Amino acid sequence: MRIRRWMTFRNLAFLMLLTFLCLDGLSCGKEEEVTDRTVIAKVGDRVINVHDFRISYELAPPGKKPSRGDALSRKQEYLSRMVEETLLTLAGLEKGVDQEEPVRRLLKWYEKKLVIEELYRQEIHHKVAVTEAEARQAFVMLNQKLFLRQIVVPSEAQAQALYQRLLNGESYETLAVEVAASDEELQRMLTPRQVTWGELEERFETAVFGLNLGETSAPIKTEVGYHLVQLVNRAENLILTENNFQARRHYIETIIRRRKEARLAREYLHRIGREKRPQAIGPVVRELANRAREALREEKTEKPLPAHAQVRQLRSYLADLEDRLLVVFEGGFWTVGQFLDLLEKSPPGARPDLTDPDEITVAIARMVRDEFLAGEGYRRGLQHQPAVQEELARIRDEVVAEWMRRAILDTVEVSAAEIQTFFTENIDWYRTPERVNIREIMVRDRRLADSLYRAIQNGADMAELAKRYSVRKWAAQKGGELGYFPRDAFGTVGEAAFAASAGELVGPVPVKIDTFTVGYSVFRVLDRQPAVIPPLSEVYDRVSKDALEAKKRQTLSRFLEAIKQRYPVTAHPELLARVKTTEETGTGRPMDFVAFRRW
Repeated sequence: MRIRRWMTFRNLAFLMLLTFLCLDGLSCGKEEEVTDRTVIAKVGDRVINVHDFRISYELAPPGKKPSRGDALSRKQEYLSRMVEETLLTLAGLEKGVDQEEPVRRLLKWYEKKLVIEELYRQEIHHKVAVTEAEARQAFVMLNQKLFLRQIVVPSEAQAQALYQRLLNGESYETLAVEVAASDEELQRMLTPRQVTWGELEERFETAVFGLNLGETSAPIKTEVGYHLVQLVNRAENLILTENNFQARRHYIETIIRRRKEARLAREYLHRIGREKRPQAIGPVVRELANRAREALREEKTEKPLPAHAQVRQLRSYLADLEDRLLVVFEGGFWTVGQFLDLLEKSPPGARPDLTDPDEITVAIARMVRDEFLAGEGYRRGLQHQPAVQEELARIRDEVVAEWMRRAILDTVEVSAAEIQTFFTENIDWYRTPERVNIREIMVRDRRLADSLYRAIQNGADMAELAKRYSVRKWAAQKGGELGYFPRDAFGTVGEAAFAASAGELVGPVPVKIDTFTVGYSVFRVLDRQPAVIPPLSEVYDRVSKDALEAKKRQTLSRFLEAIKQRYPVTAHPELLARVKTTEETGTGRPMDFVAFRRW
């Protein structure tokens, strides 16, 4: 009895302790809550939390984001890349890469862009709101489908004359026949196009949504000309539910906000009275483009100059142009040399194609505007805003990491002996697989397939029969010949072909024509080619490229392992199972993580 009482007391004490631990959140199998502040990796003294991961993952360009595997494995691979980038950043900062003049110049360019964005955020984004009434009114319009056709002419005078003729009773069709330069253009003018709210430029949309059936708009000006738009039909969804509104609300509010911000940005530039109205000097712009083309020819490269060559290299061809006036604007001017100075401070991807006069002109207007906006932002001290400093630090880390990566990899080379060794060790990569060529007739009906099989056995011309009967049209045009293909091609036909001998007639073989249709294939094996290992000389360029990439991966891996000795890495990739991205939830869009637009 004493033992039983003692056991009961012990069990009770254990349960009380367990309850205490559960209430304290320390045990009981309860998963730790994952928040934006949850740390998922640590590199040295650098922390990567859920917020950092979300921002980086969602805003990564397509080529930078893993594409293979399930959602969890893609996220975990991306986290590994973030750890790698952090290691490179720390190594670069240790070497003082951020103090190198080219890096400092590049970071100054990014700072200027961030100051402009902060000015936009304060002057435009924060001053725009979308009301409930606006969203619901747009939802009603979104549930209308308009069927429109249009006549587009280049001049306002011609458009007004045509519109007056419409008002005087002439038909839309008569004017379209008169204006169209070809049958194809006439067909486009006469064929209605379906549009819904949000798909058109706002001024255009306002005009066409106000039309009555059969009515043609007054001329609407756009970048491509003057439009006379006729409303041919209107289809409305009369059953509008709250669930549908909430499902489309994000899209609706995004469109409305974008339009409001665009209007406010134009008003802001006009209100402050300092639109620079830049005027590029046409002859100088054209001369600049001509010299850039000459430089390309002398360099004997077809690669776009701005993306692959330093502006500094180009300047040797432009020495006598540097002092020429390139653009004048309210309150100032730029020479060619000043323009090139600004380009040299920008990353290659932000530079215009200097061989294209039109692109140069557009770039000049944008750069003049940005210089003014940046000046206004710096005057306000926006470079000291926490959001600007935080983003600039992130960009600095990216730039330093990429600089280090290039410094490590750009010097890697492979010798002829290394290429030979790589080929020998990976010879199966370059093996040409066994292939077969067949002449085939594919039909939908089994009885037709049987009769074709018998006809071919009796000597009928199979190529002619294929042209007449085969539903695999691209092959039918060639008499049914498919060309050489490997074992895993063409499904059941491929399997049967590799099981047959050269010259053998096979069929009918059941084959899936499309999702809902099963057909039959009759074919003759024309030829078989055995698997072949080509000599190194035939695949040398491919092997040398593969060997170089492999050596670069090994070099980078060794560097990262060495740097981990100074910056230990701990990671918790399993936590990413509870971090859901927009790809997984299907809600929102990656760019929703950016809280503002640019000018």
